[in-house]
Amino acid sequence: MRVFFTFLFLLVSMNIIISQASLPLSRTIWNSTPTGWTDSGTSSYSSTFACSGSNMGQLNDNGDSYQVFFSSSPKFLDFVIKITSTATSSCLIEQSVDGISWSQVANISTLPTTCTGYNYTLINTTRYVKWTYNKVAQNLGLDDVTISAAPMPIQIKHFAATKQSSSTKLNLITASETNNDYFTIERSADGRNFDAIGEIKGAGNSNQELSYEFVDESPLAGINYYRIKQTDFDGTYSYTEIRSVRHQTKNVIVSPNRTDGKLNVTSELDNYDVVIYNTGGQEVQRHMALSGDQSLSIETLQAGVYFVKVMDQTIRILKF
Repeated sequence: MRVFFTFLFLLVSMNIIISQASLPLSRTIWNSTPTGWTDSGTSSYSSTFACSGSNMGQLNDNGDSYQVFFSSSPKFLDFVIKITSTATSSCLIEQSVDGISWSQVANISTLPTTCTGYNYTLINTTRYVKWTYNKVAQNLGLDDVTISAAPMPIQIKHFAATKQSSSTKLNLITASETNNDYFTIERSADGRNFDAIGEIKGAGNSNQELSYEFVDESPLAGINYYRIKQTDFDGTYSYTEIRSVRHQTKNVIVSPNRTDGKLNVTSELDNYDVVIYNTGGQEVQRHMALSGDQSLSIETLQAGVYFVKVMDQTIRILKF
């Protein structure tokens, strides 16, 4: 039973689900987690301590954090914090474009003991904001978070990605455009790291509905994530929300499923990776840039159950 649940966890962790909040956003409820939010090690205060509403976000231990992932360009960040009593603890607020590399918005080293509001201007390309508690003593409350949307150079009426037999068709409809130079079509295999695959000239200025179409003739095997980057004449840019389409992977056979150290991969794929995980979800072996049929050695691994991932397929094996 333990292996079964670990396997389910592994499958979920290796197929990223993109969940984003829409701007403008507001959070005043903290005993449940809204779309786009990640609450790490946190809980909620009752109304007796809350700055407004029925509860307040609570950061209890060093490293506790709140993080929000949103879909469009932000302008201002506002929030309220309060510490239970005077202490030398601090709260670090950061922003990120990709959720990997972070830059500091502020580091509040003198935390207030009464509900106090803070306001900061965010970078246009930011898509993540995170609060991290550096605790020395006492607990910290967070409340009344709002992130406003930056004025958009274009108003998007519709954006969709549709699977064709062996391609992906992207459709974008704008209701208006202001100083719109061009669109860049971007694609990703994991929803975080995007590459440009095409470009479409914008209309400059328009007050009428305009339609754009782009066809990805060579989509990736597995899940394809798409977004469109819109760039003004002055070089500023913003992104659409992310859309995803799954294309069938060519059949991959990994054998045998019980082995003392040799694995055979039968595949018609070119330039693929084989990644092996243990039951704890840790990567224990990686074979990169393979093509066609391959024979791999796992003789150095300890006996036990492992999961072999090739593109979007995962195969369970037993090493004895």
